[in-house]
Amino acid sequence: LLSDASVLLACSGTRDPSGAAGRGDGILRHPALENRNLADWKPDCRPVLVLVLAVAVSAACFGAAVVPKAMRYPAQCVCDSDRYQKLRDALDRIPEEASVTAATFYAAYLSQRETLYDVKYSSKEHMLQTQYVVLDVTAEGDFEKYAAAGRKNGFENLVKLLEANGYECFDTVEDLLVIYRKEPAAS
Repeated sequence: LLSDASVLLACSGTRDPSGAAGRGDGILRHPALENRNLADWKPDCRPVLVLVLAVAVSAACFGAAVVPKAMRYPAQCVCDSDRYQKLRDALDRIPEEASVTAATFYAAYLSQRETLYDVKYSSKEHMLQTQYVVLDVTAEGDFEKYAAAGRKNGFENLVKLLEANGYECFDTVEDLLVIYRKEPAAS
């Protein structure tokens, strides 16, 4: 049988030029074959262990909190594609050159219009100057400034205001969208 020193010499194939490798036998031992105590590893491994644990916890939190929500929106879009197409079709009926006041959700789709106001942020005067008003029936926050004190009747009050100023219902989509059109005054 080969001695321990012969195996180490065969693995490394070299000797320590100083003639000593820490054991006084003149053999250079390969670091992977050296015996190390667990206490020798702890200080070296702690930063790496903390980093690995931090990455693992972050990945678990991301997987549990973000991924399910990120998957829900595309699935909802696919399931509701017919409804979204109906909304786009209704908005496409508004002429390109027409001035529009729209609810925030629909303003992005209508953003190429020359004159476009947001229902929530426009003044009453600006809104009443536009030819079309697009309302999101589900967006109560858009109509707060038209509500009576302490009541949530902003949508109803805005509809009354529009009708009193010559607007008529132009199109509706499934209790989501109502488009009002102001007929030009006859001269």
